[in-house]
Amino acid sequence: MDSGFPLNLVFRHVAAANDAGGIYEVVHFFSSAGPVPWGVIDEAGQKACGRSLGTPPTVGTLEELKAFALAVCQVVGAPEVFLVSVPDYNIGVEAARDLRAYREIFRRYGVAIPNTEVIGRPQGLMGRFFRK
Repeated sequence: MDSGFPLNLVFRHVAAANDAGGIYEVVHFFSSAGPVPWGVIDEAGQKACGRSLGTPPTVGTLEELKAFALAVCQVVGAPEVFLVSVPDYNIGVEAARDLRAYREIFRRYGVAIPNTEVIGRPQGLMGRFFRK
């Protein structure tokens, strides 16, 4: 998977029967290069949430979902990840008229989580040379 692209995560909240919070499920995890491979999702779930390998990507809180998404982002070296709920995604898709508008769904309706390991990285010799 090419790591230069931001990641997009579509999730849904499934309420618990006893109103005790529920869980957050990952519906789709992808970038413009394609879907995030299951092995990466599995590895990040183990790293961020302590889940056993092979378990579905579900978490108990929104904060855990953000930690999980950032862990995947760090594994693939993506600059950022956008989280958007299924209802917000659907609203955006209905309003999108072209591919550019579709890509903006995640920036407009989602929560952006920057990967400081990539964004804060020194730019190298040429970046330092052309810096102000």
